Amino acid sequence: MPSPTLSVLIVEDHPDLLDDMQFGLQREGFTVQAAANVQQCLAALQQQQPDMLILDIMLPDGSGLDLARQLQGTPGMGIVMLTALGSIEQRVSGLDLADAYLTKPVDIRELAAVMRSLYRRLTPSHSPCTWTLDSVARQLHTPQGHSIPLTHNEMQLLSTLAESPKQEASTQKLITALGGNWLYYEKNRMELIISRLRRKIAKAAPDADPVIKAIRNGGYALALHIEVVKMASPTDPAHQT
Repeated sequence: MPSPTLSVLIVEDHPDLLDDMQFGLQREGFTVQAAANVQQCLAALQQQQPDMLILDIMLPDGSGLDLARQLQGTPGMGIVMLTALGSIEQRVSGLDLADAYLTKPVDIRELAAVMRSLYRRLTPSHSPCTWTLDSVARQLHTPQGHSIPLTHNEMQLLSTLAESPKQEASTQKLITALGGNWLYYEKNRMELIISRLRRKIAKAAPDADPVIKAIRNGGYALALHIEVVKMASPTDPAHQT
């Protein structure tokens, strides 16, 4: 099976180094975004969450360590510190917050290998341990095999979010998926549907990370991949309604 194309956000304030890393990782098959400081990084994360975040520590508008502390534990995103600070104390401090710690200069092949290894470690197997969305039976199946029945509106919302996992679906797009006119539709109705859906999922899979996350000043996104399938037979009652 071919390796997935991983998305990476590099946060580095040295323009030449940033260009070199961006070019090198693209040649290694990564999809790459770049940010030169903390504010640009946060703005990019609001638009799309990458699979991997590469962080320098010394940034012009803040500390990469503080940023890593803020983002630590984000579902589906690995953090790699890449810095000139290489003492044992600095490395230990960095590894308390990040998933990997590398010092400059780094060979781009090593950086790519570390991120691929980290992705495999952070990403669950897609064989039996995956979330699946049955678009015919209108059910969400958890990795543990539990089935969550969905209403028509819940199915529409999840299907729309599953089109682009870990990427924001705007409020306008979600309201349109519900069949409403976003200019007149009451946003709190959509939020009520999402809140009810979150409670359903949490009840069926209490130990799982949150599946749906709110994007600050935006819409919503899936925090993980959900495979959309059609498993019901034509005689299934759900298929006939």
